[in-house]
Amino acid sequence: MVMVDRNNLDYSLAWAFVAPLISIFLLGYLYGTLYSLLYLAFVMWLSGSNLGIWQPAPWDRDSFANIIAIYLLLFMLSCYYEASRRYAHQLLQESNDKLRTLASTDALTGLFNRRHMEDLLLNSEKSLFIIMADVDNFKSINDEFGHAVGDEVLVSLGKVMQSVAGPDGTVGRWGGEEFIIAIHADHEKEVMRLPQRLLEAVSSHPFATGRPVTVSLGCAFHNAKEHRATLRCVDEALYSAKTSGKNCYKLVKYSL
Repeated sequence: MVMVDRNNLDYSLAWAFVAPLISIFLLGYLYGTLYSLLYLAFVMWLSGSNLGIWQPAPWDRDSFANIIAIYLLLFMLSCYYEASRRYAHQLLQESNDKLRTLASTDALTGLFNRRHMEDLLLNSEKSLFIIMADVDNFKSINDEFGHAVGDEVLVSLGKVMQSVAGPDGTVGRWGGEEFIIAIHADHEKEVMRLPQRLLEAVSSHPFATGRPVTVSLGCAFHNAKEHRATLRCVDEALYSAKTSGKNCYKLVKYSL
């Protein structure tokens, strides 16, 4: 309307540069591009039909105001675009963070899941002391108190293990009622005390069942180069603890 009304006076043709930006912002890439092409065809027709008729436009206050207004509008659109891009990037980053968390976290206990613990064990450059824990008689807990109480027991057990393992230990749910603790074995004497401390902490904890809950533990020093073999040793140690009366731990001396 400005160009039709003012022709080329006050540099009104400069408003043609605003149309592609606005149309793409409002209509999207496809329809914005189509609209911009139609708009360009109109500007070409308007300008071409007035070749030799329009006289040079004077540079006056109206011309100055038009140029400033167009500049500010383009600047505001650019700021809006950058803000939208940053916001979309932030949402994408938050979504990726949530996906990474979901991929490495057990939904029930909030501990690390088996996938994360496997990666930790496989990629560790230092020697680790690992403890595999299995809840004793967990099926009877589910049968007597229900699965909701059984889930509460698992959640509470995870918290007890985190408390015992401390900041240097990583606790994960291996699957079902099995848990795993991995801790750097820099000081062998200290980590060797961990299984007994864990047994005592679990057996004395007030669980939702109203009666003591115990665990059996299999322990071994982990070697990333012999990951599968080490896990087999831990399983054997855990089985031995189960068949030895439960509520105890067995250590397999695996050569690193």
